[in-house]
Amino acid sequence: MHHSAVSCLLVLLLVACASDGGGNQVSDGGLNAIDGALSGDGGPGGPFPASYDCRTNTEVFANTILVPSESATIRAALSEASSQGWMSVKISVAEGHDEGGLSGNLGVFGNALIVAEVPYKAHIRNIDVGSGDKAQHIQFEGFDIGNAPGIVIKMDGGRTTDQNVHHITFRNNIIHDSGSSDVVKINAGSHDITMERNIFYGHNDDTMDLNSVENVFVHDNIFFDKDPGDREFLVIKDSTPVGDPDFFKSTKHAFVRRNIFLSWKGGGNSTMVYLGEDNDRDEYAVQDALIENNLFIGNGNVGSGFAAPIGMRGVRDVTIRNNTFTGAFENGRSWAFLAWNIN
Repeated sequence: MHHSAVSCLLVLLLVACASDGGGNQVSDGGLNAIDGALSGDGGPGGPFPASYDCRTNTEVFANTILVPSESATIRAALSEASSQGWMSVKISVAEGHDEGGLSGNLGVFGNALIVAEVPYKAHIRNIDVGSGDKAQHIQFEGFDIGNAPGIVIKMDGGRTTDQNVHHITFRNNIIHDSGSSDVVKINAGSHDITMERNIFYGHNDDTMDLNSVENVFVHDNIFFDKDPGDREFLVIKDSTPVGDPDFFKSTKHAFVRRNIFLSWKGGGNSTMVYLGEDNDRDEYAVQDALIENNLFIGNGNVGSGFAAPIGMRGVRDVTIRNNTFTGAFENGRSWAFLAWNIN
C-alpha cells in the first residue's frame, strides 16, 4: 500500500470527523435501547468518550506509563499496571516503537488507554487474546497494526460465562496485512467491542469476522482491498455448532454505520458485508442488527465473483437503511442485497 493512498484515506476520516460535531440524526427509531444508552457523539453511532475531540483523546487517567522510557514494551507496561492494581492508566507509546506481537492476558482495568504519541508512527505486529486470557476496558488508539504472520487482531472470549473479553475499542488505527485468514477476528463470547475511525486492508480471508459476540459497533471506518482473491470486508455471524456450550447462541446488537467500502477484489460469489454466512443451524446467526448510512463504492474490478454489496442468511430483526450504493457492480446488477432464510 502506497503511503500517498493511505494519506488520502486519512484525509477522508478527518473530514468526516470534522463534520461530525452534533450534526447527526438524534434517533435510531428505537431499534434497541442499548444503542441510545451508549451513544456519546450527539447522534447514533457512539460510543465516543465525552472528552474525545476527533484527533486527540483528552481523557484524564490516574496513572501514566511511558513506553519505552519507563517500561520497555506495552506488554511490560500492562503487567506493571496490573501488578500495581491500577484501574485507570494511560500507556503512551513513543514514535518509532515496534512492539512486535502482543499476546496472552492483557489485563482487567476500569479504563486503560494504549495510545501512540504520534499517530501511525508506532507499530504493533499483531494482538492475540486467546481462550482463557482476559482483556477488559482497554482502548488502542493511533497505531500501525499489521504485517502479521497470521490474524492481525484476534479476541477470543473463551466461550464461557466468565466474560473474559469485553469493552475493547480500536480507534484511529491502520490495521492491515494478515499473513493468513482474517485481519480481525472477534469471537467466542466477546462483547461490547468498538471499531471506529480505522483503515482496514490486506486480508487473506475476510477483513473482519465477528462471530458469536454481542454489542459490537463498527462505524466511521474505511475498508478496501489491495490484492485479488479476498472475500467479504465484514462478516457478522454465529457458527457455533448445535449443542456447543458457547456463551452466546446468536450474535446480537451489531451496529454498522458510516463506513466506506471500496475497491472490492473478492471472489466466490462474495459480498462486501455479510450477515449469517455459513449458517446451517436451528438458531438465527444474527439478531437485532443495524446497517445504516454506509457508502458502498463499486470499483476495483468488481467482476463475476460479486453477488451483492450486502448479503444475509439465517438472520432476524435486521434493519438496513439510508445506505448509498454507487459505481459499477457486476454486469450492471441493480440490487443492493441478497437475502434468504430471514425473519
